[in-house]
Amino acid sequence: MNAKVTQTRRKQPKAASAKPARPHPFDAMAELVESSPQALAWVWTGVTALAIGGVFSILLVLCRTPGVQEAMPFKDFFHTALVAHVDLTVLAWFMSVACLWWHLLSQGRMLIVQRFAQGCFMTGVLLMAIAPFASRDAGPLMNNYVPVLQEPVFFLVLGFWFAALLLQSVSTLFAIHIGRHSGLMTLLGWASALITFTSLMALVLSYNLMPAGLAPEEYFEKLFWAGGHLLQINHTHVLLLCWMALCMALGWNVQWEQKWAMPLIVLVTASVPLSLLPFGIWPVNMPGFQLYYTGHMMVAGALYLLPFVLLLLRWRGKHRETVKAGLIPIRNSLYASIMLFAAGGFIATMIREVDVTIPAHYHGSIVGISIACMGLFYALLPLLGKSPVTGRAGRWQPWIYGIGQLMHISGLFISGGYEVARKTTESYQAMGAKIGMGIMGLGGTVAIVGGLMFVWLMITHLRRPKTIL
Repeated sequence: MNAKVTQTRRKQPKAASAKPARPHPFDAMAELVESSPQALAWVWTGVTALAIGGVFSILLVLCRTPGVQEAMPFKDFFHTALVAHVDLTVLAWFMSVACLWWHLLSQGRMLIVQRFAQGCFMTGVLLMAIAPFASRDAGPLMNNYVPVLQEPVFFLVLGFWFAALLLQSVSTLFAIHIGRHSGLMTLLGWASALITFTSLMALVLSYNLMPAGLAPEEYFEKLFWAGGHLLQINHTHVLLLCWMALCMALGWNVQWEQKWAMPLIVLVTASVPLSLLPFGIWPVNMPGFQLYYTGHMMVAGALYLLPFVLLLLRWRGKHRETVKAGLIPIRNSLYASIMLFAAGGFIATMIREVDVTIPAHYHGSIVGISIACMGLFYALLPLLGKSPVTGRAGRWQPWIYGIGQLMHISGLFISGGYEVARKTTESYQAMGAKIGMGIMGLGGTVAIVGGLMFVWLMITHLRRPKTIL
C-alpha cells in the first residue's frame, strides 16, 4: 500500500508541471471585435462601397463596347463613371477600412461620435451611387487622388466623407491610449488617425491659400495635392495593420515588436504634422510645393515599408506548414498583397517620363493594399459571428484579382516603354504599345471579375445566419 501511495505522489508533480495551452495570436483580434459594436457596420460600409464601385466598373466596360457606347444618355459618361469608380474603390474603400481599424482599437470608447461618423460615411457612399446620374453633364475632372464631378450631389458626398473622417479620426486620437507599453498595432492605429486628421487640415489650408483664376482641373489638382499625398501614408499604415492581422489569423508568430519597428513608425508619424510647414514657404501651385510632397510620400509612404516586407518574406521562407481550408483565402490574400505591392514599388523605380508607367506603379501599390484589406474582411467574418469563406471561389479570388491586376500593370509598364501618354485615349502605332495595352485590357477585365467575386462572397457570408463561435 505504501508503495502505491509513493508511486501516486511521484506522478502528481508530473501532471502539475504540464504547460498551459499557448494562446492563439489572433485571440487579441477577437477581443477587439467583441468590444467594438460598430465593427460589422464598418464592414458593410466597405463592402457597399466596393459593390457600387463594381457596378460602375461594368458600366466602364460598356462605355468602351461598340454599339453600346453610342446609347449612353449622358455626355462623356465614361469619365463620369470612372470618377465614381475610383472614388468608391480607392478613397471610400480604403478609408472605411481605416475607420474600422480605428473603431476596433478604440475598444468602445467615444461610441456615440463614432456611430454618427459611420452614418455620415455610409450616407456619402450611397449618394455616390446617384451622383453620376444627377446631371447630364457632370463635368468629370480626372485630377489625382480625388477625381471630381462638377455637380452639387458629388460635393455633398465629399462633405459627408469629410465630416465622417474628421469625427472618426479626432475621436480615435482621444479614445486610443498611447503609452510606453503600447503595442505596435495600437501605435499604428493612433498614427493612422493622426495622419488622416493632418491630411484634412492640409485640404483646408490648400482651400484657403488657393490662388484665384485657376482652371477647374488645375484647381482641384492643387486642392487635393498635399492632403492626397499624406493620405497615401495613411494607406500604408492600414496595409501594415492588415498584414499584422493576417499573420495573426494564420497563427504566425512573426516578431513585429522589434527594436527598429517602433522608432521607425514614430519617426514617420512625426514627419507628417511637420509636413504642413511648406504651406508657409511656397504657394500651393508652385513646383517646390508639389515636389516636397512627392518626395515626402516616397520616403514616408513607401520606403519605410521595405524592412517589413523583407521580414515577412524571410520569416515565411523558414516556416512552411499546411493551412486549414478556412484560412487559405487569408493566406492567399497576404501573398497576393505582397506580390502586387512589391511590383508597384519596383515599377516606381523605373519611372522616367510622364507616361503610363506612372499608373502602372500606383495601380500595383493600391491593389496590394486592397487585397490586404480583403484578406482582413475574410479573417473578421468568424469573429463577427459569420461563416468563414472556405470554398474554391474564396481560395481563388485573391489570385484572380491579383494576377489580373499584375497583367494590367505589366501591360501599362510595357506600353510606357513606347511612351504611351497617361490619361488619354489616343491611338498608338507601335506594335509593342498595342500588345502592352491589350495585356492591360485583358488583365483589367480579369481583375474586375476578381473584385466582383469578393463582393459576392462577402455579401453572401454576411447575410448568412450567425454561426456558433
